[in-house]
Amino acid sequence: MELKHNCEHTCKGKCKALESALQQEKESIIKYAEYRDACDYPDIKVMLNEILILKQKILRLAEETKSILDARFKIVDEIQNSFNQ
Repeated sequence: MELKHNCEHTCKGKCKALESALQQEKESIIKYAEYRDACDYPDIKVMLNEILILKQKILRLAEETKSILDARFKIVDEIQNSFNQ
């Protein structure tokens, strides 16, 4: 799979790769929920639900990582700004 965004390490406050991954994961969760809701075979419905639970955990982890990165970017910006004063 090819990334739509190259990681240039020049992003300020946002990581393009992480943003893209978050968006894809959100879309994936919506699709799996649609498949699960449309399914009437119990075993498949259970499997799809388990996949959804895992994908939601992945999304939470990615969002937590994004929050950590946002905080780091803010600290770096504050340090850089202190040298510019």
